Amino acid sequence: MRITLLLLFFTAICSCKGGVYRAPSDSMAETIREGETFYIRSANQFNRNDIVAFNYYGDDYMAAPDDNGHFQKQWEKRFCRLIAVSGDSLQIRNDTVYLNGRALAFPPGAKLMYKIYASSFIDDEMMALEENNQLGPAQSLDNQIIYQLALSRDQLAALQKKYSEIIQVEHAYPEPIISLDTMYATLNPALHWNNSNYGSIRIPAAGETIEVTTLNYKLYQAIPGIKIGLNKIKEQLYFVLGDNRHMCMDSRYIGLLAHSNMYGIVK
Repeated sequence: MRITLLLLFFTAICSCKGGVYRAPSDSMAETIREGETFYIRSANQFNRNDIVAFNYYGDDYMAAPDDNGHFQKQWEKRFCRLIAVSGDSLQIRNDTVYLNGRALAFPPGAKLMYKIYASSFIDDEMMALEENNQLGPAQSLDNQIIYQLALSRDQLAALQKKYSEIIQVEHAYPEPIISLDTMYATLNPALHWNNSNYGSIRIPAAGETIEVTTLNYKLYQAIPGIKIGLNKIKEQLYFVLGDNRHMCMDSRYIGLLAHSNMYGIVK
């Protein structure tokens, strides 16, 4: 299955930290759509469910090569929804997020990935968008047409109401993370986590000492000064998710964020 990961870079309309920005992708759709402008308010306190702006020291695979063909890490600006903070326990099961054992309400405009089975081809703009349609249309052995789309619940309901050709809809869950070398793995791949089924994890609090190993390093890689071995957590940590849950590079991929990574709240 081909999954196009949309990166969460900002296109700045002004150069200051607090200011107006334009969303370059649908990574927070439908809450914030590609091309929409929004205001970021500089902040020093962040609460669960805030849409936060943060800096991340990106991995080599996300950087452009220099004149010698070497890839250099660089600071990237992104925005996601803040889900959990230091001291919280978090788990994702079949796309439902559990915070300290309680299921969180799904954001109204958020998207999940669905497989849509139809009796014939559907001529619809939603089906034609390459960045939205992840599978097809593809024809199955029993002559059904299969689409795989990132949709909000309202979008899915509208398609089902509009097209009688749709005969079945099911959630599309990605394959488990199977290689520690993959850029997506944040923890031991033997756990078979993916972006629909993740954890559980407990987010360390400031003052705690944790052991970082080669197997869990990617969970902590975004924290300034982190290294293999014993590390004392010096600041509040956060776990963030994009509302477009299957099309977002968030804490499931880049790991936990430190307070010093954060700089604003989207308004």
